[in-house]
Amino acid sequence: MRRLKGWATRCWQPCSIDDRSERAEALAAIDAATPTSAAVLRMMAAAEQAEAGDTQAAADTLNTLAVDGDAPEIYRQIAAFKAVTLQGTDMPVADRRQAFEAMAQPGNVLRLLAEEQLALIDIETGDIDTAISGYQAIVDDAEVSTDLQQRALQVIVALGGEPVVPNSADFTQAGDVLQGN
Repeated sequence: MRRLKGWATRCWQPCSIDDRSERAEALAAIDAATPTSAAVLRMMAAAEQAEAGDTQAAADTLNTLAVDGDAPEIYRQIAAFKAVTLQGTDMPVADRRQAFEAMAQPGNVLRLLAEEQLALIDIETGDIDTAISGYQAIVDDAEVSTDLQQRALQVIVALGGEPVVPNSADFTQAGDVLQGN
């Protein structure tokens, strides 16, 4: 218990540092007690790097976490996703598409969010019909959350499409979304 309390204290100390770059360095210098805590510290450091305006350093930190076999899989998946979204249009479209396609595979907990990012890339490249189809696939997916389904329905309408809602209970909800309720 004493070791855990000391570790927690070391983790919170960097939060009192005003300069985000220095805070990121202090977080990176903490000797983590477990692979999970190491992953959380890296994600915190990356967030500070990004807030300090060093997007490349943040992406590098996240990419390092994404390939760390000692880190829990969920943290690796989140890190990979965040690294790509953080770089945004600074990363070539083909590279972003390839990364999100890899994440959009069955079994990846961020699969539907990756599919949404692929649809956004389709919008960015002017392929509106493919974007609408991508969003419709998200609406139809059995694992879609209500929030993501509503967002997908709204984007389909905003793009000039007519969403197909899977069942009548969803249709009422979709009608509310489409009407702005």
